[in-house]
Amino acid sequence: MVGAQSVSVRIDGRDYTVWRKGKYFEIVRYGWVAKADRPRVEETMLATVEQVTGCKARVQRGDSGEIHGKLIACK
Repeated sequence: MVGAQSVSVRIDGRDYTVWRKGKYFEIVRYGWVAKADRPRVEETMLATVEQVTGCKARVQRGDSGEIHGKLIACK
């Protein structure tokens, strides 16, 4: 996301970076995650996007390593 603003955070021992450009976002998780933990990590990623941006996240594509989407219902 060329020209996007980014914020890096550490939550539950995992590192994430959230990029925001206008109405769009991308979040990346760094490090390894067990298969059983992936659903919980995806939930954490979306909650992190909402916390950092103040907007609800609508997923367009992604998984527990990287999620891309659109920001809606911004405060």
